[in-house]
Parts: sequence; structure tokens; C-alpha cells
Amino acid sequence: DLRPAPDGDKPHYRYPSAGGLYPVQSYIYVKAGRIAALDEGLYYYDPAAHRLVALAPGAVVPREIFDPLVNQPIFDEAAFCLFLVASLDAIRPIYGEHSDRFVAIEAGLVAQTLDLAAGELGLGLCHIGDLDFAAIRPHFQVGPNHRWLLALLGGALPEKETAPAGNALDRLVSRVTELSPDALRSLLAAKRPGGVEKQP
Repeated sequence: DLRPAPDGDKPHYRYPSAGGLYPVQSYIYVKAGRIAALDEGLYYYDPAAHRLVALAPGAVVPREIFDPLVNQPIFDEAAFCLFLVASLDAIRPIYGEHSDRFVAIEAGLVAQTLDLAAGELGLGLCHIGDLDFAAIRPHFQVGPNHRWLLALLGGALPEKETAPAGNALDRLVSRVTELSPDALRSLLAAKRPGGVEKQP
């Protein structure tokens, strides 16, 4: 739960932020037909009003922005994707060169807060630390001093009886064994600018 609670003159969040600035913003991409009462598209989460603001109705986040070997299959099964983006203009005037480190720490605290809440709601989250954000950046309507930090793919947890331990690992091993040697070498060697892997 990322909404603030009243605490005197200032709102109180469930996680700390350097200087009480809270520069890390939350966005959610919803797939078509996966969440009741929400259409496909990208939304901004307004914590003060505790509501979602539609930014790009009907926008589609392509699976190709994710690592093809591991993260694309997870994205295929996910119902939504959360994006944590820092507004550096909100923190750099005070913390300067330390800002990047502080927003990274805050993103981790936000992710932990969401992880704890998700389990109680029967949801599962998978942290994604590498993707091609430049390909979808226009949907976010952010300025040049906004920086993507972390994504979390999420959806309803399967029933235990239908999801035996090791099921995800089994699917990964199966995908790897289906690749030809040349495809596997290309996959491991190919890199996008900034260290994001390309599809072979």
C-alpha cells in the first residue's frame, strides 16, 4: 500500500525516503481483460488521491522490451507490470550526486512494501531490473530528468495443487533445451545499448 496516512502536518508513508521527498513515482501497465474494471493501457498512481490516472489508454507494452530467455515468458503470464520511475528534479537540488543512490534505495523499499502487500492479496510479483525502457518512455509523459529504476511483473498466484515446486524452473530449462546451439550463443552474446540483451 503506497498511499500516505495523515500524520500531523505531513503525510506518513509505509516506507522512508531521503529528506521525506518521495521522488519515486509508480506507474502500472494493465493488459487487456486481465483486471476487472481497468482497460488496457498505462496508468499513473496518484498516492495523495489513492487513484489511478490514465496516461496512455490502449497503449501496449511489447514483450520484446524484456529479456527473451527468462523475462518474456514471465511477462506473457503476468496480468500487469508496475514501473518505478524517479523524478530526479525532486531530489537533486538537495542531494546532488547522492541522488541516484537514494532513489535506488527508495525503489527497493517500495518494492518490499508491495511484495508484503501482494502476498496478503493473493498476488505474486517478479522484480525486473533490466528492460528497454526507451522503447516505451513516450507513454509515461515524463521529462528528461526522470529515470526508470525497477519493474515488477504481477498477477494472481496459482493454486498450490496446480503449481508444484520447481514449475517455473522446469519451464525455463525446457526453453533452454529447445534452443539450437547457434541460437543460444547468439542470445548470450547479443546486448542492447546499456547492457540489455537483444533477441537473437
